[in-house]
Amino acid sequence: MQYRCIAFIVACFAASCTGQTNNNNTASDNSAASLQVVQNMFAAFNRHDWEGMAAYYSNPAEFLDPAYGKSFVTHTRDSVIAKYKELQQMLPDVKDSIVSIFAKDDRVSVEFVSIATLPDGQKFSLPICVVFTVQQNLIVKDATYYDNSGK
Repeated sequence: MQYRCIAFIVACFAASCTGQTNNNNTASDNSAASLQVVQNMFAAFNRHDWEGMAAYYSNPAEFLDPAYGKSFVTHTRDSVIAKYKELQQMLPDVKDSIVSIFAKDDRVSVEFVSIATLPDGQKFSLPICVVFTVQQNLIVKDATYYDNSGK
């Protein structure tokens, strides 16, 4: 009888470990897929392919950006395209250089530096951090943090 109880406990423990491994694999798969979406979006940004970049966002998506205030706002893909076309008019050579990137499940955190030449010829460099939320291979939230003080 005691042997059966021990065998039952071992079997339950083994089954629970197997379930955890599957959950971790799923989380790992989600992390890898989320990471790929964000990396592809940055590649489209650096090509100045605004339509391609916007295609990595849900329609609409939520954005938190100091330029928009302190609360999340909703933007469509068309408004994202318009924003970045305008940015390119002001800063034709704008590029983002990723410093670090980390994915966990549906969240991807990216530290990067946005670099461009200002109209007066000065070089512009802005460190930025973004936390993306990715669902069904689309960015649904883009929480961007940077110093907007101009100092």
